[in-house]
Formats: sequence, C-alpha cells, structure tokens
Amino acid sequence: MQKGFFIFAFRDQETIMKVWLLFIFGIVPIISQAQNRMISGEVTDKEYNPIEFVTISLLSANDSSLIAGTITNEKGKFTLSCEEKKDYIVRASHIEYTTTFIATGQSTNNMAFILEPSIISMEEVIVKSNFIRHEYDRIIVNMKGNPIVKGRTINEALGMLPGVININDELRLNGGTVSKIYINGRELHDRTELSSLQATDIENVEILPEADLQHNATTKGGIIYILLKKNADGGGNG
Repeated sequence: MQKGFFIFAFRDQETIMKVWLLFIFGIVPIISQAQNRMISGEVTDKEYNPIEFVTISLLSANDSSLIAGTITNEKGKFTLSCEEKKDYIVRASHIEYTTTFIATGQSTNNMAFILEPSIISMEEVIVKSNFIRHEYDRIIVNMKGNPIVKGRTINEALGMLPGVININDELRLNGGTVSKIYINGRELHDRTELSSLQATDIENVEILPEADLQHNATTKGGIIYILLKKNADGGGNG
C-alpha cells in the first residue's frame, strides 16, 4: 500500500512538472510579445505608386539614435519590431525622394508615407530603376556610371544604398551591424582602408542583410561585397 502511494506520488509530481514546464514555455512567448510591438507601413509616391528599396530607419525619439532598420519590398511595405511603451520616429529615405519622418503614436500599424520627389539632377532620377536589382537573398547595385558615386567618398556612396546608413563613416545595415566587408573577395579587416578608395573605383556592390551559408553561425549582421573596377587598387593586407 505504501509502495503504491509513493509510485502515485512520484507520477503525480511528474505530471505537475510537465504541466509547469508547458506553462512556462507557453507564457514566455506571450510575455515577450507583450513587451514588443510591430510597426508596419507603406511607402508610396504622390500617385500612390509603391516605392521599393526605401530605407526605413527606426529612431529613438529622445536622441534620434538608430534602433532598427529595414527596406521596403516591391509593394512598398515594411515591418519593424520595437519595444512597447517607447516613443520612436520612423524615417523613410530614398535617393529619388525627400526624406520623410513620422513620429509613432498609439497606433503603429499601416503607417502611410507619401514621398515627394527630391530636387536632384535628371540623370540621378534614373539611378534606382537602372542600377539596382534584387536577387534571392541580396541586393546588387551596379556602381559603374551610377550618379551617386560622383563627388562622394566610398562611405558616402555606400550610405546611399538600400538599407545602408553611414553614421560618421560607420556603416549600418537595416539598423544592425555590418559584420563583414569584402573587396574583390578579400575580407577587409581594417575598414580605414575604405578611405583610400574612391566611390568611382567601385564596379558593383552586393548587400546581404544577413550572413549567407558560406559563413559560420557566429557571423551576425549584414555583409557587403565590393567589386572594384579592374584599374582600381584593391590591394593591401586587409
């Protein structure tokens, strides 16, 4: 009788433990979701045509520091995750349009950005349609003959590409870090080497928002591949 009681008690404790674990694993995602909210929206021009490759930046309302980022898809839509009960400013920037800011209020769903064309030369207007394409996990930008390289440093030009932001010559990608930069297939360990290159030296740039399968699991953040023109100097020790 006593032995049967202990078996029952053991099984009962085991059942309680299973129920407790299910509760814990079930409640944690709910708590996590409660602490975060989604910001979503759409970016269009004045004729309500969707604008692709708009850099969306989530900024702190207190000091305008960069919190997160993304780019719009082919339908002009975007989503971002942020902490609950904080004030933010959402910035939409694109080379062809005037940068626009919207402060987040109580509702952060379906934010509507209507961008006005920026006052730039006519040759710069064609930059997006002719020089940028999206392939699977990356964005490829043809820099040869691209108007954005004129009169700009390489960091300034890179900072104008979709999802890339240049903050005091520190490159950020979709609000996160740029974990690796490659020049002609060689990993760049000393990023001050970029200052020795001109934006006009670049043939094309490939932007990966997340590390691809060629990199190990410890590689976090985005990757930028830079291919230089044949007559450009891409040497150095890295």
